[in-house]
Amino acid sequence: MKNKKLIITVLLAVYWIGIFILTHIPIPKVVYKAEVSDKTLHFVAYLIFTFLFWAALSPNKKINWHKKTIWWVIPVLITYGAIDEWLQQYVGRSTDLTDFFANMKGVATGIILLSFMEFMSCFIIVTGISILAITTLAKENLGELMPKFYSVFHLLSYGLFAQLWMLKLKQYRDKINLAKLKWIIIAYAFPLVFLAVVILTAKLIGRYFELINMIIAFAAISAITAANVLVFKSKQ
Repeated sequence: MKNKKLIITVLLAVYWIGIFILTHIPIPKVVYKAEVSDKTLHFVAYLIFTFLFWAALSPNKKINWHKKTIWWVIPVLITYGAIDEWLQQYVGRSTDLTDFFANMKGVATGIILLSFMEFMSCFIIVTGISILAITTLAKENLGELMPKFYSVFHLLSYGLFAQLWMLKLKQYRDKINLAKLKWIIIAYAFPLVFLAVVILTAKLIGRYFELINMIIAFAAISAITAANVLVFKSKQ
């Protein structure tokens, strides 16, 4: 419990510093070339921020509206979102009220998810939303503009999604036997279905999803699933 909280706190600190730096430097040219939806970026950034902020305070616990913690967390997130946007006018960017509202949509979505879901389920949903949003936020082909970055993104993000799903399944280790074909199929199928949904969504709204990144995502899911099944069998 203590180690988990420490890890999440470190992740929060690193992430917080990272998004502060990114929102206070000139917008990279590649963002303009890709015609990226900055509102989507703001939404995703604050969705992840809200999730990590709450998880650092109360890992494994849903939001309890009868306790005081959430009632000071919300003003902190709103105030930081406002200050973050206001400061941008002093670093060659502009203060945009619609960006602030996009931040707050991310905060609100995170709070709603955390009100109904425990840590691991929420982690899976937040990761899935982030993958879908980043895959579909650019009108131009990110695979051509940032080929190495985009390939690494698919490798790590789908690997993370598959691993989180495996960890979720392991919470029910008394009922699940990953040595049996039925459970191996279930473990493998969910991340693959999610990949298919992302690809279909991208195609339907006219976004790019190159074959090479499809293969990379598939390979990441396959490798993570196989590794977990082998570990499970070795412990029997």
